[in-house]
Amino acid sequence: MLIVARAPQDAVVAALGPVDADVGPTSAAGLTAVWSSGHAPVRALSGVDLVAVWDEPDAGHVVLHVRHDGDERDLVWPAGEATPPPGEPLPTTADLVAAARTVLGDPTADHPDLTGLRWAHDLTTVLEQTFALPVLDPVRRRAVTLYRGRHADARIVGRLAAGTDGVAVTDVGNRWSVLHVDEPEAQQVVTLAAAAAGSRRSLVLQLWRGDGGAAGFDLVQRDHTVAQVGWDDGWRRPVDEGWESRDEIAAVLAHHVDGDVDLPALRALLRSRSRSGDPLARLVELLGVPASALDVLDRAATAPAADQVAGARWWRVVWEESRAEAEARFPRGIGPRWFQLTVTLAAALLSTVVLLFALAVVVTDGALLDQSGVTVVDWLLLPLAVGGIATGTLGHRQVRRRRLAEVDQEAAPGNPA
Repeated sequence: MLIVARAPQDAVVAALGPVDADVGPTSAAGLTAVWSSGHAPVRALSGVDLVAVWDEPDAGHVVLHVRHDGDERDLVWPAGEATPPPGEPLPTTADLVAAARTVLGDPTADHPDLTGLRWAHDLTTVLEQTFALPVLDPVRRRAVTLYRGRHADARIVGRLAAGTDGVAVTDVGNRWSVLHVDEPEAQQVVTLAAAAAGSRRSLVLQLWRGDGGAAGFDLVQRDHTVAQVGWDDGWRRPVDEGWESRDEIAAVLAHHVDGDVDLPALRALLRSRSRSGDPLARLVELLGVPASALDVLDRAATAPAADQVAGARWWRVVWEESRAEAEARFPRGIGPRWFQLTVTLAAALLSTVVLLFALAVVVTDGALLDQSGVTVVDWLLLPLAVGGIATGTLGHRQVRRRRLAEVDQEAAPGNPA
């Protein structure tokens, strides 16, 4: 839910109390944006003129709620694929402008386009295009995703989240990888994908920098953002206003990082609201993240080289990355070819055992299994076992031939031994 209230930020934060919401800086026109996942802020801001936008998917509605001088009004559009009830007209452009201007002021553009309006996000875009709204989101000029775990897993995550332009994955050492794309908006998709693919103990952080020295990080686990901490970004979270909340965030970070963490120093860093030096440099130092991760964020010339990975379907990504990791891990001669030889030989031997067992059952007319006679399943085991022996033997020979051909090619004149 988006709320645009005609009140200063301090008054909004005080009215909300310990509510899970994000409160932006107040504009020159006296408007303040609030993001929330529920209706609690609307009730908490009773008496404050505001415009609120939200989805009601169960009812099939997109709602524009306006409160002005104590009077409240709702304009409703059908959400998603829903259709309006017969005989009930949709709000017009004139209805929207007349309702919203009482709080947002005169429009800066004429005739908002309501065509295709299906979700609250669409309505928010219409309001942005029509009125001078305050800042709706923290301005993030650059952002990267820190992933703690195996670099091979980071590559898989990057490929699963990659769009048409791919994702750059940089191994910065100490079991940390940096995933990064050019657009901060697309970076959020990469961060959520990395968190969703990780385990409960995995740690995924999005580091970002904005205008005027603003900086911060998002802590993401599984499918949601656990915490957002910023320095000099102008945004406040009432639920995190107390030092107890910041200390809990510090404890979560320390829990997911192997090794000793200076917890008092980490708490002090997160309690501060204004930057002293570079807070991100202090953060990565306390968490044991190599400083080269910030070189990637800042696009410095000293940043380590990155692997540019391309997206693909999940099964192809897992297969290709697992195969590449196996080939890199096993030395030549005991790598994938050796594994294939072992599997085909084991299949042939197992089929031989099954064949001998089936023959014994047939010869003894089922007495081996204390049964009267031979069943259909017993007879079927004979051709299946023979086929398994043939397949395993032929497969083993084929793999050996390919391996010998590779060895001959490597030993040919002009090739390094």
